[in-house]
Amino acid sequence: MKGSVAVASSSQLSADAGAEIAERGGNTVDAAIAAALTSMNTEPGVCGLDGGGFATIWRAGEQPVTIDGYAAVPGLGLSAERLGEGGVEVFIEYGSGVNQEAHLTD
Repeated sequence: MKGSVAVASSSQLSADAGAEIAERGGNTVDAAIAAALTSMNTEPGVCGLDGGGFATIWRAGEQPVTIDGYAAVPGLGLSAERLGEGGVEVFIEYGSGVNQEAHLTD
């Protein structure tokens, strides 16, 4: 691997996936995608395709660039009385491992 890649994640499994991609020649973005995809599949209550977040990329000798990946709240742009309509409350009970059960409410 050329250079250094640091991987931080909410689980050892996701961090290991990112580190393995880096060890096989991937760059930091490749490692981050591998870690995120692993989290999406093993920790659905923590990370999902419909989520949002920030990613900061800082190449040697350049200024850091932050990508804003946050999603808008349901109803953004509606009147204050209607803001938030369309959201669904989800409860996830965590046990051991990755066997979560989701409870949706109306």
